[in-house]
Amino acid sequence: MTLLPDVPAVILNLPIILTLIAVTRYIIGFKTWKTYPVVALTLAYYFFYQLLESTPVALCLWVLFVLITVGSAIFVRQILRRFKINYYARIAAMYLGSVTIALLFMALLSKTSLSTLLSDQFFGIAVFLIGSTIDDLATLFFKKDSQEFTRRSITTVVLSLFSGLLLTWPWWNTFITGHQEILVVILCIDTVAAFWSTIRLTELLRFGSIFNQR
Repeated sequence: MTLLPDVPAVILNLPIILTLIAVTRYIIGFKTWKTYPVVALTLAYYFFYQLLESTPVALCLWVLFVLITVGSAIFVRQILRRFKINYYARIAAMYLGSVTIALLFMALLSKTSLSTLLSDQFFGIAVFLIGSTIDDLATLFFKKDSQEFTRRSITTVVLSLFSGLLLTWPWWNTFITGHQEILVVILCIDTVAAFWSTIRLTELLRFGSIFNQR
């Protein structure tokens, strides 16, 4: 059943990605940063892929910008912790630090064969989306211990990458565009996640190791 044959596949994929986040959190038991960072990083990868049309190159560029943006923001906030300054001024300084480092990295890219990307609006949107996650990620870094931050970071990056690969998979996009009734199945899965109150899969693995020791 196809209601709108010309609807962009990226729109149809959005509720699927959000349901995937819910299933990952409540049924599997893996925590992410928040919903928005996953969606933003997913779209950033999508735009990089649209520009490059190469999964390995898009992946490398995406990972580099995520590391640079988040790392520089956390570094700036670590420095600013020593000073009593207003919240929004601190956030602005974090963004400024990230943009500065990103500009330096783009200056290096301008010396390579990827220099033509810098003037493309999709490239700017991708970098903007990664930068828009700074506040959430840096806040998590200072609210959680290093192990929890690392766990959530890995989950978020892996989930974002998986979602990005889903968005750029031609077969899947053709399938979902021609079979929009799959959204009913997604709704059912989301309903299960919404009322899930039993043990999560990761907890089952932990308890299993305890039982094995006995």
